Amino acid sequence: MSSNKQRGNSMEAGLLPTSSGQTPTNSSQLSSLQLTAATLTQVLCATMLVQVFVIINNAEFTFGNADNTGFSLDKESKKVFNAHPVLMTVSFVLMTVGKLSFTIPFITNRLSRPKVKVVHGSSWLLALISSSFALYAVFASHNVESQGYKANMYSLHSWVGIAVFAAMIGNFLIGSVAFGFQLVEPETRGKLMPFHKLFGNLIYYGWGVAMILGLLSRSWILSCGYSVTEADVNPAEHYNDLPETCRQMNGLGMEVLATIVLVSVASMKN
Repeated sequence: MSSNKQRGNSMEAGLLPTSSGQTPTNSSQLSSLQLTAATLTQVLCATMLVQVFVIINNAEFTFGNADNTGFSLDKESKKVFNAHPVLMTVSFVLMTVGKLSFTIPFITNRLSRPKVKVVHGSSWLLALISSSFALYAVFASHNVESQGYKANMYSLHSWVGIAVFAAMIGNFLIGSVAFGFQLVEPETRGKLMPFHKLFGNLIYYGWGVAMILGLLSRSWILSCGYSVTEADVNPAEHYNDLPETCRQMNGLGMEVLATIVLVSVASMKN
């Protein structure tokens, strides 16, 4: 039994980047471009967290009602919806940590491979918990009589988001059983690994798409736009005519897109 486990660990070592110092690593082989991309990703993650809090604390986001800014998980509160974008952004940042946990030298140069795996799994677990509360927040905000009932699952954002969330649950369970607790045979783990990586990538990118669609939906609800009296041949000069919250949401969407691109660069194989 122990020989099978050792053999399974050897197989995973060939499939996953490992930590330097104690075991071989690919972090030292990262190009300067990849290291720059990983660093910029961390900066963008911090920026996104600040940005989403700025957005939900702007009265324009709550249709001009300053009393409804901020967020709450109390289903009777009119602030409960605001927890949805905050927690979904937190989930995306946690996924980014999980996605780069085998790439960022700050992690791989300090931790052994088993500990890096703990960082990877824990990041996805926390993202799953955070997004569960985010879904609770949006359904609660729609299903409370005192706030007026609203339709659920009516937009493309809703369906893409719930599909990606379901896929994340499945991939997390498979990853936990097969690679975290190693409850399957080494040969099976070897066969599952490519699919685990593939779905991990699809879930991460799909999450970014769902976030951008959510920002688009909110922009439509808030009627983001500006009036023109002639042909709008240079939209850039009118950009500041957009409501402040609309510009902030556009910025958050571009940050999500940039993060996806940078993570793709940082995690490229040499």
